Amino acid sequence: MSCASRIIGTLVAAFVVAGSSFPGGEPARPSLLALLGPSAAYAASDISLANIGISGNGVEIAIPSAAITGSSLPEAELRALFATGAGSLPARLDTLSATRIAIPELTVTQHSGGVRQVTTYFDMELHDVVNGVIGSLRSARSAVTATLTDDSGDKVQFTGTSGETSVEKFDTVLFARLFGGDETDGAARDREQPAQPLHGPFSIKDYRVTGNADDATFSMEIAGIDGEGLSVRPGSTSLSELAGLAEAGSGSFDSLSPDGKRKVLAGLAGLLSGLELGETTASGVTVSQTGAHAKEDNYSLRVDTIRTRFIDRKLGFSFEGITFEGNAGKASVRTFAVEDLSFRSTASALAEAARPDPDNPDITLDNARLAPEGGRLRVENVNVDFNIDDADGKQVNDASGRVAFSIASFTSMTDLVPDGDSAQFETVLDGFHALLPATDNDGVNQLRELGYDEVTLSATARGHWTAEGGRLAVEALSLSGKEIGSIDVRARLGQVDRRAFSGDTDLALQALGKATLHDITLTLENKGLFERIVKRQAADASPDDVKQQFAALATIGIPAVIGDSAAARKIASAVARFANSPGKLALTATAREPAGVGIGTIDFGASEPRAILDRFDISTANE
Repeated sequence: MSCASRIIGTLVAAFVVAGSSFPGGEPARPSLLALLGPSAAYAASDISLANIGISGNGVEIAIPSAAITGSSLPEAELRALFATGAGSLPARLDTLSATRIAIPELTVTQHSGGVRQVTTYFDMELHDVVNGVIGSLRSARSAVTATLTDDSGDKVQFTGTSGETSVEKFDTVLFARLFGGDETDGAARDREQPAQPLHGPFSIKDYRVTGNADDATFSMEIAGIDGEGLSVRPGSTSLSELAGLAEAGSGSFDSLSPDGKRKVLAGLAGLLSGLELGETTASGVTVSQTGAHAKEDNYSLRVDTIRTRFIDRKLGFSFEGITFEGNAGKASVRTFAVEDLSFRSTASALAEAARPDPDNPDITLDNARLAPEGGRLRVENVNVDFNIDDADGKQVNDASGRVAFSIASFTSMTDLVPDGDSAQFETVLDGFHALLPATDNDGVNQLRELGYDEVTLSATARGHWTAEGGRLAVEALSLSGKEIGSIDVRARLGQVDRRAFSGDTDLALQALGKATLHDITLTLENKGLFERIVKRQAADASPDDVKQQFAALATIGIPAVIGDSAAARKIASAVARFANSPGKLALTATAREPAGVGIGTIDFGASEPRAILDRFDISTANE
């Protein structure tokens, strides 16, 4: 639900509350239009309202005064429109037309769990209302106060304001159906109908929130929020029923009854399937915290632009121009974006789990299908420079505690075709540059001893999967470093289940564990690392002597470690040639079994590695 929908929804909520009964069978207060003043002329004079108070279900609405101009109904019918128990609210709203509805001040007080929120909208005007569809809505400004009380009784208070808010073409009838105002159209909710526009373009200006906790002050400012619009399709579980179930379950899905669980799942499936959010943009977003006891907890975060869209069950969002500054350091990111992340399978799995099954009353969720699929992650121009904490939690301000790195770009993409017959994946890290700090880490110290004060790395993972035979081709799995070299793995596998791309790590590993390996090639290329190693070892010998020593060690040591065999000697010979003339070395293992070697049958902890080698034909190449 967009910000604009929440604001205009407050007005519709007033209609819902006004025309409904609350627990105990009695309306909490008189219905909204029952408080109208003296008789008004049909479609002409203003109908004045005064001191309207409505409450129920944790919501209190106060309207000191309001006026309706140009009503399409005579006063008696207009009163009946919102009378308690007058029938379907969407059907009643469908008859509402007016040229103008003016509400100088509208205050909503909400209570839910440990949260109490009071929101006041000022100078609200609704224009050109036709059959429940508001042509345009304007609110000059708003103010909000929220108090959060945790389990220990501690309270945190937030206050906020916004400037002008505008919304075009808001359908109150559809909103009432979505919220749960129609008890008669349950069957229609289940039909696969196209999503209908709930509202058109909207805009919110100068949004500000501040709060205090533990002597620290939190603040957030948004220069503006603009959106294209929102379309929805009411689901089988209304939003009000979902909210009630969430309150009853106290945030725990397992505490709900089986019927309650199915309603929640059906509601979530309906939201994912029937919601279309056009591009929504927030600009000039700043978040900061000041006054914290621990200075390192103070920070300032700015995002130039945040964009979001959800179309055809695919989510896309991006953050542009991120900058962060704190006592511990600073960071910046030019772009962080997620594109085309599909929730199609998620919605289907939720809908299936929500269907009653007399033979299986328990709720069964397929985690593999619940995870979103596909999508593309894109990150550009990352720069980080921080001082980290030591083992005692104290900030280290010298070189040993400095973490400084940058990333030129990072992209990750999985493209699953809709019918699930194939997939392509690619992850590319380009230009990861890091300073190597003075540290106790052995690996980092070894690199520093070799003369590397900084490293620049790039990595690639790319491949293709076909459902028929579960064939997976790993076209590249590589890591390379400037003035270091590279390592590259390529492989062909079979019997790889679709769950390998589910997004659930455990399920993906299980799927790969059942796969078969047909062949794998490992390629090493030296770009300067080997020469540095030789130079460090050549204190009392020439570089050529050191290379010959490495070659001899490989010739003798490799068969001794993995078991003497023709394959072991072939590998040892290739490694020895690489040691003498460090260029490029390729080792390929091809399964002797036509169906491939089951990965799950390979005992990597075997005391005799030769047993593994004997299942493959080995070939080598030196350049």
